[in-house]
Amino acid sequence: VERQRIWKFTNRTNLAFRPDSLVRLPEDTVVETALTLRGHIYSPERISVYVEDAGESAQTAADLLLLLKVYDPREQKLSNIGHFIGDINTKVGDIKAAAARAAGFPADSDVLLFEENPTRVSSLDFNPETTLRETVLRSGDILVVQLPVEDVAAFVNPTLIEYFNYCVNRCTVKICKLETPKEVAFTLDLMKNMVYADVVA
Repeated sequence: VERQRIWKFTNRTNLAFRPDSLVRLPEDTVVETALTLRGHIYSPERISVYVEDAGESAQTAADLLLLLKVYDPREQKLSNIGHFIGDINTKVGDIKAAAARAAGFPADSDVLLFEENPTRVSSLDFNPETTLRETVLRSGDILVVQLPVEDVAAFVNPTLIEYFNYCVNRCTVKICKLETPKEVAFTLDLMKNMVYADVVA
């Protein structure tokens, strides 16, 4: 129990459901914790929390919990790699270095940094000396790192932005013959943002 930090979840206006703030142990009761979960109707039967194994640092100050992922453009794969705990004075450069290590990259790698939301992905180009206090980041945000790609043309989705757009817009279309409209002749994987010329090419 001494190694644990417990974070309350909250609903955001963009429909994300993220860890938001720490449960104060042992001061907060179950009822107090439930009532502070914004966007939820109080239910004593179910409280959503994120339990972190903080090890020996469990008693140190923590203002934000950032969730970390890595994007591999070769495999076109997005993977969870853990989380980062920091206070409002933590520098962006320290976060990038920690995320690079979690992804298995050298800590001094010049990685690209993105923020993932339910509806979009944004590239984050902060000065490494910028502190969390000076950014728009908040507890529960998802940060994604990737190594930069030298030959962009060699990859279908060279960065997370292209990959995210691909995931959002891809769809499988069933093609039927006029003579047999209920029988699927074949299927095509297309993009919702394709123009007609791309579909018939």
